[in-house]
Amino acid sequence: MSRPKTIYALKGIFSKFLEDSDKISFLIPTYQRGYKWSSDDEDSQVVVLMRDLYTAFERNTDRYYLQFITLKGNNNNLEVIDGQQRLVTLTIIFSLLFNFEELQGEDNFVRGKLIYQIRDNFIKKYIYENINLILESEEWGAFILDDPDNNNQDVFYIYHATKTIYDFLKNVDRKKFYHYLCDKTLLIVNLLDVNMNSEKIFINVNKGVILKDEDLVKGLLITKIPLDNQDQKYRVAETEINEVRANLGRQWDDLTHWVSQENIIQFYQIECDENNRLSWLIQLAYPEVENNGKSNPIFSYLDELHRDKKQTATEIFRKIRKTMLTLNDWFYEPELHNLLGYILHARNSNELRDVWNKLNPLSNKQDILKKLKPYRK
Repeated sequence: MSRPKTIYALKGIFSKFLEDSDKISFLIPTYQRGYKWSSDDEDSQVVVLMRDLYTAFERNTDRYYLQFITLKGNNNNLEVIDGQQRLVTLTIIFSLLFNFEELQGEDNFVRGKLIYQIRDNFIKKYIYENINLILESEEWGAFILDDPDNNNQDVFYIYHATKTIYDFLKNVDRKKFYHYLCDKTLLIVNLLDVNMNSEKIFINVNKGVILKDEDLVKGLLITKIPLDNQDQKYRVAETEINEVRANLGRQWDDLTHWVSQENIIQFYQIECDENNRLSWLIQLAYPEVENNGKSNPIFSYLDELHRDKKQTATEIFRKIRKTMLTLNDWFYEPELHNLLGYILHARNSNELRDVWNKLNPLSNKQDILKKLKPYRK
């Protein structure tokens, strides 16, 4: 058994991740609200997800992230704390794909991997074993007439989601789309301590979208920082974890506010837009990140750094925050401000990254001034 990673492609979520976690399946417990993703118009969750997935496929987006799923070990299963709507929808998508003739020879890696506790018999009978019973049904009224036990709200939504996804898949290149979903569409895993109280955990997540690098970094840090001490002498309590996450969220908002100030942007000659405020600051802290044209290079680098245990998530965040604090000190110290302003704004001047690399190793103001003053001659 390998140590579970932070991110997996969709095929890996239903196979390698369960193997790495030494678990058999995902469990959606009875306390969770039922499946409620609608599919009745162009703005419904199911339609938007399918459209976004296919757009990413057509553009050959290197990595498409579907945000987080939050899980906790529960005997032989992984209890789904947050993410059941996505996991159920993904189970329907793959079950339908495996039902098409050209994909029937593929390994059905989703079959039996999702235990929907309150509707387990329905998932087994109508999704895993004979999805055609839904597809061949003309409409909802006829479907429940054949089996009145299905007349409930979550089955209603699952039924219509299945119909909508099937209609979508009829008109696409299913084999290539299938391989894109398997290999290039990813989920981020938040694996909680087994002693945490499942019913008290509430985590807000977004619908499936292509996430920005800085969003993924924030998610990585919020997920991992509270667990940095779990291997030490004491076990981190749930209240401590929630407090750490709330505090980190506030500090991250402070970073975002700082980099969004117009005077900071103009002074440091930052090229960014409203959707990409923090990336330059993170890359200043970690110049080793390679902009190799792939999606999310910053997240990929920091995730690997953390997985290889070269830095803890706490150390990563502190380094990013220290970079901001240093730049803030330079901005508000009058003598440094004037010298830096001249250097950064003069013709043929160095970029901020070059200046940072020269000044950051210096430990005090006098050394920095000594380094800067020759530039004015």
